[in-house]
Amino acid sequence: MEFKRVESFLAGESFDEGLVLELEPNPLFSRVETIIRIVKNQNVIHVGCCDHIPLIENKISEGTWLHGILDRECKSVLGIDINEDAVNYVNNHKHSINPIICCDATKDDIKDIVDVSDYEWIVLGEILEHVDNPVMFLHDFQSNMRDNGFTGRIIITVPNAFSFQKEEFIGREIINTDHRYWFTPYTLAKVVYRAGLYPQELLFTDYKSGNNGKNTLTRKMTRLICKVFKKPLKWRSFRSAQLLLICSYRNDNE
Repeated sequence: MEFKRVESFLAGESFDEGLVLELEPNPLFSRVETIIRIVKNQNVIHVGCCDHIPLIENKISEGTWLHGILDRECKSVLGIDINEDAVNYVNNHKHSINPIICCDATKDDIKDIVDVSDYEWIVLGEILEHVDNPVMFLHDFQSNMRDNGFTGRIIITVPNAFSFQKEEFIGREIINTDHRYWFTPYTLAKVVYRAGLYPQELLFTDYKSGNNGKNTLTRKMTRLICKVFKKPLKWRSFRSAQLLLICSYRNDNE
């Protein structure tokens, strides 16, 4: 999607009740692998890093716990989470190279705890779908991080409304019961723009091992075809489980 072309719609200056957007496919990798490809060997702030306590050990044993992978692949990682119990669990079990900071990244003075000005990236993964007002949350978050000295870019991942994972085409819904929203490429860009950020690049990503471990043969065949023809399969990208959006502060693009 060319965000400059639709900026007037994102800003609410133009309106179209049937706007048609051409989406660009991309080679499909897991969410974790895609994030690592972007931030490898760089300084990263990982917000909402802990996960639900019952899931942490399972993900560590499976090698899928994102914070642990970031620790291994990046130059430096600062973990931030608002869940005090989860932060204490991770720190007490020494699952993070650097101690996780327990704070509210939408309002707390993080600069009093650590200097964030040297970090190039923030990873905000699987958060927006859990909050009641994603525009307000993201606005307060980006504004507070900027006030605390962060000047880099932000990676946001959310569930893809076009995903085959929902299984709505066979008359049922599969859903995380804490989710409030599904996002399309445009609605995610709209939320980001209204929150004071600028969408730069959209990528489609999938769960671990593709489709959360399901349809392994299909996944392997798809990757083989992509490798042979050196281009992604459009339907496969668009129907992936998650969207990944790279953002910057909006006035940096004006």
